[in-house]
Formats: sequence, structure tokens, C-alpha cells
Amino acid sequence: QLELRLTLVDGKNDEIVWTEDFREPLGRVHLLYRRVAQAIAEATGVRISAEALARLAGAREMNPQVYDALLQARYHWQKLTAEGFDTAMDYYRLALSRDSTTVEAWQGIAQVWRGRGQEGIVSLGEARLHADSALARAEALDPGSTLDLFMVATRKTWEEWRWEEAEEAFQGALEEDPTDSVTRAY
Repeated sequence: QLELRLTLVDGKNDEIVWTEDFREPLGRVHLLYRRVAQAIAEATGVRISAEALARLAGAREMNPQVYDALLQARYHWQKLTAEGFDTAMDYYRLALSRDSTTVEAWQGIAQVWRGRGQEGIVSLGEARLHADSALARAEALDPGSTLDLFMVATRKTWEEWRWEEAEEAFQGALEEDPTDSVTRAY
């Protein structure tokens, strides 16, 4: 069971504006995301785009073990070390062993390979080959994936050195998901 309490606080006077509790079974984390996003939007008066609502509505139930493996993988990937990439790859493979249709795992494998190339652990050519293969698997499973612009941006930055195009792709990725901390960091 996932339990979450959100509190919105007015930054000017520290007064609580809104509080709400959310509960969902672990495998239904996608429903929790949808409910939280809609509640925050209502509480703040923000309109959620039709595209974002469609993505939220289209999210599928996830095996809790797969979800945990994805969280562990992302944590280790963010270390940007050879060991971190290896551990992240192990977790992405674990996720795929439990559900081979997990788009996020295929995207993560692509990120691991891009990271290995970016950090000079493997050649950029080898990194691109493996990353593109994993992205093709992800794209076949989910043609509307939001990670595509981030991956384009990282390729334009560290493989092609095309700064303006990279910036446009990063900005586009942030427009699709302004909450993605990794995209913001890059």
C-alpha cells in the first residue's frame, strides 16, 4: 500500500492552503500519480493539458517488483560511474525479466549506454548502437514516449556537439514533463 500526504503551504506566510491524503495499492502507482496530479492542479488552479491527461489516463498497472527495480536502477544510473551504470543495467534487466514490455526499462538501458559513452567508458559508436537498439524496443512498445526528446538532447550534446538543437530538445522535454529532475539537471 502506498500512502501519501500532500500539503500545500503558502510561501509568504507559511499557512497551510491545502492538505490531502492519497492511498493506492503499490501496483497501482500510476493511479496515484494521476490522482495527485489532478488534485494539485485543482488546488493551484493550474490547467492540465489534454496531452498530459491522456498520458496519465493511459498509464498501466505495474508489478511492484518491476517498479522497485526501476527506482533502484535510476538511483544507480544517476551516480554516472562505471559501477553505477553496471548496477543500473542489472536492475533494468531484472525489471525486464519480470515484464519484458516495461518501456521504462528499455529507455533506462538506452540511458545507461548513453551515459557510458558520455563518461568515456565505451566508445560513442558502441554506446549509440546499444542505446538506439534499446530505444527502438521502447518505441515499438510505446510510440508516444516522452523520453525521446531527452535522448535526442543528450545525443546532440555529447555525440554531435550541436548546442542549439540540443537546447531545443531539452526545452521540449521540459515542456512535456516539467517535473523531470534529470532533464532539469542536464
